[in-house]
Amino acid sequence: MNTPPQGDSTPNVAKDAAIERAIDDQRILGESRMIRTETPADRITDEQCASVIESVKAYMKEKGCTQSQLARALVLSSPTVNQVLKGNYPADARPIIAAMDRWLERRKSADEQPHVSQFVWTHVAKTIRLAARRAIASADMGVDSRIALVWGDPGCGKMLALEAIAQSEDAIIITCGIDVISPRAILGKIGEALRITLGTSAREAFANIVERLRGSGKLIIVDEIHALLDARNDNAFHTLRRLSDQTGCPQLWAATCNLIDQLRIRERKREPLGQIISRIGCQLHLTKCLHNNDGGRAEPLFTVDEILQVYGRNELKLTRDAGRFLARLCTSPLRGILRTCTQMVMDATMAHRAKSHSLTVQMLWEAAQLAFQESILTELATELRDELAEAKLALTA
Repeated sequence: MNTPPQGDSTPNVAKDAAIERAIDDQRILGESRMIRTETPADRITDEQCASVIESVKAYMKEKGCTQSQLARALVLSSPTVNQVLKGNYPADARPIIAAMDRWLERRKSADEQPHVSQFVWTHVAKTIRLAARRAIASADMGVDSRIALVWGDPGCGKMLALEAIAQSEDAIIITCGIDVISPRAILGKIGEALRITLGTSAREAFANIVERLRGSGKLIIVDEIHALLDARNDNAFHTLRRLSDQTGCPQLWAATCNLIDQLRIRERKREPLGQIISRIGCQLHLTKCLHNNDGGRAEPLFTVDEILQVYGRNELKLTRDAGRFLARLCTSPLRGILRTCTQMVMDATMAHRAKSHSLTVQMLWEAAQLAFQESILTELATELRDELAEAKLALTA
């Protein structure tokens, strides 16, 4: 049996061939433009301008795209786009029309890309749903600990599950981030979801939200809540806790780290956080099975059947061996878990959609060669030794 390479000195013929095939598959990009990329603006004809505008209008009507959406994509104002589409732009519109041509090409290209995955109630998703229902049950019983926390490595499917739960429970869902870490910003996102006017101050915003939500029992989902750890103080956490106390509404917090441990570390340097920690009545680690501390092989996060369901609507169906290959790939949190699988399936589908009806382990392995650097491929070849051997593939990157 071959072993993974120890260095990068030998030319990777297989990888070079895969890159050449990918280049050929993408060569068509740009050929559908009515105005060639290298054409100077002053060489664009009136006929080309008229053709682009009519094509853009037809596409927008077909897809239900608004002028505001087109303006945002072109980084222009809506009145400017409106004038160009009507032929009333007072200045030279040809550079803008050329940009519209590029936008139209990219939109059509995106429409033709394979939509490889679909949401499935995997074990991870069901665990998140369980946490949500526990928070709701606590709220219905009048229990103070009506906040549930789930955390897991990036790429395990949290976001899709949260969106599905938000829809099924008619919940509010907000996402924390670099611009949403202050109490006022969080209240602003909740107010936006409720479609209410909040006022000018955080105090007024909080009071208006409490008035709207008190007694409603509405679930509030806060994704990426670990971003609040970057704030200068813990006021945002306390704002969410007070919102739960004064409205009686349950909350579901989602993070990519053990938030409780991080809060306890911070507690040594800041004010006591017991009021927050004690409100979290349910704490579930979504990817615990991937962190095997006994030195053995980690359990797959998803079963083969779950993988086959996730990609069941892709135009190229996974063979069962390919499903087993991806399930085993999902044992490493450092490589993006399900997110990485989706990228590999998309790449493999693009490369073979005109030549095959199914995706094999070999096709996925070729896609991996384009996605990962040599050191990662070497590690993968070692971890997936059995799966690659069953597919009769050389264990080389």
